[in-house]
Amino acid sequence: MRRAHESVDRRRRRGPSGRARAGLREDGYVVDAVADGEMAARMLRSYEYAVAVLDWRMPHKAGIDVLDEVRRAGIRTPILMLTARDAPADR
Repeated sequence: MRRAHESVDRRRRRGPSGRARAGLREDGYVVDAVADGEMAARMLRSYEYAVAVLDWRMPHKAGIDVLDEVRRAGIRTPILMLTARDAPADR
């Protein structure tokens, strides 16, 4: 069984993140979705995932901070960062 981790702000779960979750499930992944960065970091330390999808701007801990934390812990799960940031300075 392949396992995917998705960390998204639940207020947006019916938007692109909901479609991403549905697509991962259609491809045979079991999806664990959490609502904030603290829980995302905890789950990534606790389980082995085939892939993780992190929202850049999550409550309690930003996705980039979660990425930094798990990399320092030696976790090499592939991580896709999502963001709604679109200003030229954010690119």
